Amino acid sequence: MYLGGEANHKRSNSPDDTYKFLVSLQKNKKHVCGGFLISEDFVLTAAHCSAEEPDRVVVGTHDLSKVGEENIRYIEKRYKHRSYYQVDKGNDIMLLKLTRNVAGNKKQIIALPPSNMHIQEKKTCHVAGWGFTKTGGGVVDRLMVVDVSVINLNTCSKSWGGIPSDVICAGGYDSHKGFCQGDSGGPLVCDGIAVGVVSFNNYKICDYPNKPNVYTEISKYLGWINNDTYKFLVSLQKNNKHVCGGFLISEDFVLTAAHCSAEEPDRVVVGTHDLSKVGEENIRYIEKRYKHRSYYQVDKGNDIMLLKLTRNVAGNKKQIIALPPSNMHIQEKKTCHVAGWGFTKTGGGVVDRLMVVDVSVINLNTCSKSWGGIPSDVICAGGYDSHKGFCQGDSGGPLVCDGIAVGVVSFNYYKICDFPNKPNVYTEISKYLGWINILGSKIINGTTPAMI
Repeated sequence: MYLGGEANHKRSNSPDDTYKFLVSLQKNKKHVCGGFLISEDFVLTAAHCSAEEPDRVVVGTHDLSKVGEENIRYIEKRYKHRSYYQVDKGNDIMLLKLTRNVAGNKKQIIALPPSNMHIQEKKTCHVAGWGFTKTGGGVVDRLMVVDVSVINLNTCSKSWGGIPSDVICAGGYDSHKGFCQGDSGGPLVCDGIAVGVVSFNNYKICDYPNKPNVYTEISKYLGWINNDTYKFLVSLQKNNKHVCGGFLISEDFVLTAAHCSAEEPDRVVVGTHDLSKVGEENIRYIEKRYKHRSYYQVDKGNDIMLLKLTRNVAGNKKQIIALPPSNMHIQEKKTCHVAGWGFTKTGGGVVDRLMVVDVSVINLNTCSKSWGGIPSDVICAGGYDSHKGFCQGDSGGPLVCDGIAVGVVSFNYYKICDFPNKPNVYTEISKYLGWINILGSKIINGTTPAMI
């Protein structure tokens, strides 16, 4: 943290009763990054801090020279955004699950912004941390706070020669105020709300930067962070292990991909985003699988399947997602979302915490040329050099546009799903509304075969 020029010696320490939500991410008992509590057991920070491999979090103190056992929490798991791959390319955000809750007052947890929050140019906000106070310096023991002014995004983009679409710019840029090495992962705080996560600056000269400081804009990631969304997502499991995704379209029916039938799932986990916390109330068993009768190969179309549950899922409306009207057209370049517990990189493994990523819809002709032909019943979105999309274990999950399930995760370039050179492909649900409705009616009436 720096406050440059002649005022450098006047940079402010944070009062002890403020910024209690700030935490120090540490490796071998040394500060490596900042972060902040958004609940009693979750810390929000920057994805690029994962490279530091922090092993513990220090909470509830502003002075890192005075750390007791009551201030230490260990990290149970790191949830780096699945589309993050380089600090200046966006998605620089990560959640840390703590092994033990932080019990305290409300000041230890900071509020997140509403989804429609707009931060005006020139607004004064604050950034805090234990980072360097000058280029080539070192981290400090005492938490420092500095005020920064929000910078116009066009001005910021011109200065950097382009910036990600998910950022806020504030400080730096000849203001001699802003963050420095060691402040990464801390919050940009406006009116008591965490609106940004410290991401990147001109690291060569952070005390006299010629470029704005850049933060990940939290409001763009609320769906990824919050547990009150995507309640319709379910985990298809075999021997208590996640094998595919799916989603509730009624209290007793799950829609998924036909190719998931090969995994022979025997149960469905509902009503949770964290697969490490599954109780009996989250478990439903599969009464019957209804794979589309014309399905025979994942890239040949008809990759859709209904699962009838043995017991209804009783809950609120958020647990059931709407299906599209038959005439719904998804425009090219529209931003939609895909979610799942699948791999976060090629050759990785499934994760416990649900991940969400935004993807852009791709022109079908472009998609077809890239693949050398595609089925007639698909939507293409993500992948294709965007570094965003689904991976192994996400199959069967929904493509969600404006709160409507428009597609079912079908296939991608499985060899390199984190850096795909081909678009991700989804079964287009609107093409199967008749099949879904007729099949559902026949199942209810007890007149359906195993396939239809």
